[in-house]
Amino acid sequence: MGVFCACALVFLIMISPLIQVSRQAKVDAVEEIFGGPKTTKVTKNLMVTMAGNNRVTEAGKVADAFQEMMKAKRGELDAIVTSATPLSKAQLKKVTDVLKAQAGGKAVAITTKVDDSILGGLTLQIGDKFLDLSIKSKITSYTAALQSS
Repeated sequence: MGVFCACALVFLIMISPLIQVSRQAKVDAVEEIFGGPKTTKVTKNLMVTMAGNNRVTEAGKVADAFQEMMKAKRGELDAIVTSATPLSKAQLKKVTDVLKAQAGGKAVAITTKVDDSILGGLTLQIGDKFLDLSIKSKITSYTAALQSS
Protein backbone atom coordinates (compact mmCIF):
# COMPACT_ATOMS: atom_id res chain seq x y z
CA MET A 1 0.00 0.00 0.00
CA GLY A 2 1.43 3.38 -1.02
CA VAL A 3 1.85 6.34 1.30
CA PHE A 4 -1.11 8.14 -0.27
CA CYS A 5 -3.37 5.10 0.15
CA ALA A 6 -2.27 4.66 3.76
CA CYS A 7 -2.93 8.36 4.47
CA ALA A 8 -6.32 8.20 2.78
CA LEU A 9 -7.25 5.12 4.79
CA VAL A 10 -6.21 6.79 8.05
CA PHE A 11 -8.21 9.89 7.09
CA LEU A 12 -11.32 7.81 6.32
CA ILE A 13 -11.01 6.02 9.65
CA MET A 14 -10.65 9.35 11.46
CA ILE A 15 -13.79 10.87 9.94
CA SER A 16 -15.98 7.77 9.94
CA PRO A 17 -18.87 8.00 12.42
CA LEU A 18 -18.96 4.21 12.52
CA ILE A 19 -15.44 3.83 13.90
CA GLN A 20 -14.77 5.29 17.33
CA VAL A 21 -11.27 6.79 17.47
CA SER A 22 -10.07 8.82 20.44
CA ARG A 23 -8.88 12.37 19.90
CA GLN A 24 -5.40 11.42 21.09
CA ALA A 25 -5.27 8.61 18.51
CA LYS A 26 -6.27 11.12 15.80
CA VAL A 27 -3.60 13.56 16.98
CA ASP A 28 -0.97 10.78 16.99
CA ALA A 29 -1.98 9.71 13.47
CA VAL A 30 -1.80 13.29 12.17
CA GLU A 31 1.60 13.82 13.81
CA GLU A 32 2.85 10.66 12.11
CA ILE A 33 1.44 11.64 8.70
CA PHE A 34 2.69 15.24 8.82
CA GLY A 35 5.96 14.51 10.64
CA GLY A 36 8.09 14.22 7.51
CA PRO A 37 10.74 16.67 6.32
CA LYS A 38 8.54 18.07 3.54
CA THR A 39 5.91 19.40 5.94
CA THR A 40 6.37 22.81 7.52
CA LYS A 41 6.00 23.23 11.26
CA VAL A 42 3.04 25.56 10.74
CA THR A 43 1.19 23.00 8.60
CA LYS A 44 1.87 20.21 11.07
CA ASN A 45 0.72 22.33 14.02
CA LEU A 46 -2.44 23.35 12.17
CA MET A 47 -3.33 19.77 11.34
CA VAL A 48 -2.55 18.54 14.87
CA THR A 49 -4.74 21.31 16.33
CA MET A 50 -7.55 20.45 13.92
CA ALA A 51 -7.27 16.75 14.84
CA GLY A 52 -7.30 17.60 18.55
CA ASN A 53 -10.50 19.63 18.06
CA ASN A 54 -12.20 17.01 15.87
CA ARG A 55 -12.02 19.30 12.83
CA VAL A 56 -9.90 17.25 10.41
CA THR A 57 -12.85 17.11 8.01
CA GLU A 58 -12.60 20.90 7.65
CA ALA A 59 -9.04 20.75 6.26
CA GLY A 60 -10.26 21.15 2.67
CA LYS A 61 -12.14 24.33 3.57
CA VAL A 62 -9.05 25.72 5.30
CA ALA A 63 -6.93 24.96 2.23
CA ASP A 64 -9.50 26.61 -0.07
CA ALA A 65 -9.65 29.72 2.12
CA PHE A 66 -5.85 29.93 2.22
CA GLN A 67 -5.69 29.60 -1.56
CA GLU A 68 -8.22 32.43 -1.96
CA MET A 69 -6.24 34.64 0.43
CA MET A 70 -3.01 34.00 -1.50
CA LYS A 71 -4.71 34.81 -4.81
CA ALA A 72 -6.02 38.07 -3.35
CA LYS A 73 -2.57 38.95 -2.02
CA ARG A 74 -1.01 38.32 -5.45
CA GLY A 75 -3.81 40.26 -7.15
CA GLU A 76 -5.10 37.28 -9.11
CA LEU A 77 -8.71 36.91 -10.20
CA ASP A 78 -10.67 33.78 -11.06
CA ALA A 79 -13.11 33.96 -13.94
CA ILE A 80 -15.55 31.39 -15.25
CA VAL A 81 -16.49 31.79 -18.91
CA THR A 82 -19.43 29.74 -20.14
CA SER A 83 -20.17 29.41 -23.84
CA ALA A 84 -22.57 27.35 -25.95
CA THR A 85 -19.68 25.76 -27.86
CA PRO A 86 -16.00 25.38 -26.95
CA LEU A 87 -14.03 28.59 -27.45
CA SER A 88 -11.23 28.62 -29.99
CA LYS A 89 -7.76 29.68 -28.89
CA ALA A 90 -8.24 33.06 -30.58
CA GLN A 91 -11.59 33.62 -28.86
CA LEU A 92 -10.15 32.61 -25.49
CA LYS A 93 -7.24 35.01 -25.98
CA LYS A 94 -9.64 37.88 -26.78
CA VAL A 95 -11.73 37.14 -23.69
CA THR A 96 -8.57 36.88 -21.56
CA ASP A 97 -7.23 40.19 -22.89
CA VAL A 98 -10.53 41.98 -22.24
CA LEU A 99 -10.83 40.58 -18.71
CA LYS A 100 -7.21 41.46 -17.95
CA ALA A 101 -7.77 45.03 -19.15
CA GLN A 102 -10.94 45.32 -17.08
CA ALA A 103 -9.07 44.00 -14.04
CA GLY A 104 -6.42 46.71 -14.34
CA GLY A 105 -3.72 44.37 -15.61
CA LYS A 106 -4.12 41.82 -12.81
CA ALA A 107 -3.58 38.17 -13.64
CA VAL A 108 -6.83 36.42 -14.54
CA ALA A 109 -7.21 32.65 -14.29
CA ILE A 110 -9.98 31.58 -16.66
CA THR A 111 -11.99 28.41 -16.37
CA THR A 112 -14.08 27.62 -19.43
CA LYS A 113 -17.33 25.71 -19.42
CA VAL A 114 -19.63 24.62 -22.21
CA ASP A 115 -23.40 24.86 -21.71
CA ASP A 116 -25.42 24.49 -24.89
CA SER A 117 -28.58 25.68 -23.12
CA ILE A 118 -27.36 29.32 -23.37
CA LEU A 119 -27.74 28.93 -27.19
CA GLY A 120 -24.94 31.39 -28.00
CA GLY A 121 -22.90 34.21 -26.56
CA LEU A 122 -21.16 34.03 -23.18
CA THR A 123 -21.71 34.25 -19.47
CA LEU A 124 -18.89 35.58 -17.31
CA GLN A 125 -18.47 35.20 -13.59
CA ILE A 126 -15.68 37.00 -11.77
CA GLY A 127 -15.93 36.57 -8.04
CA ASP A 128 -19.45 37.57 -7.05
CA LYS A 129 -20.07 39.52 -10.27
CA PHE A 130 -22.02 37.89 -13.09
CA LEU A 131 -22.46 39.14 -16.65
CA ASP A 132 -24.94 37.34 -18.89
CA LEU A 133 -24.32 37.98 -22.58
CA SER A 134 -26.09 34.84 -23.74
CA ILE A 135 -28.69 34.50 -26.47
CA LYS A 136 -30.95 32.67 -24.03
CA SER A 137 -31.14 35.69 -21.70
CA LYS A 138 -31.85 38.01 -24.64
CA ILE A 139 -34.69 35.77 -25.84
CA THR A 140 -36.08 35.61 -22.31
CA SER A 141 -36.01 39.40 -21.90
CA TYR A 142 -37.59 40.00 -25.34
CA THR A 143 -40.30 37.42 -24.61
CA ALA A 144 -41.05 39.09 -21.28
CA ALA A 145 -41.19 42.51 -22.92
CA LEU A 146 -43.56 41.28 -25.63
CA GLN A 147 -45.84 39.56 -23.11
CA SER A 148 -46.06 42.65 -20.91
CA SER A 149 -47.10 44.96 -23.75
